[in-house]
Amino acid sequence: DYDDPEQRAEELERVELLVREHREHPALLAWGVGNEVELGGDFDVALRQINDAAAIVRRLDPHHPRMAIIAEIGDDKAIRIQNECPDIDLIGINSYGGLASVPERL
Repeated sequence: DYDDPEQRAEELERVELLVREHREHPALLAWGVGNEVELGGDFDVALRQINDAAAIVRRLDPHHPRMAIIAEIGDDKAIRIQNECPDIDLIGINSYGGLASVPERL
């Protein structure tokens, strides 16, 4: 619940614990920080939260990229992540049945 500051703080504490526990794992390629966070709730708050989480990951593990995943492409979701989340390195797109048309929708 991105509207609850206490839950947001607890989530960031969990991120720190997970990174400390798994950052040396040989199978780790990247950190997924936020999956489809634009669905429901306040996207502005969600963007701040995923960037705060990504900043923690960057500080604790600068050797792996940080990734945010959005549901479909469109609107200005990807642009907003690019502009408002400087600690996110990659943007993933979950495309449900529309893979062939992703290039046109970018």
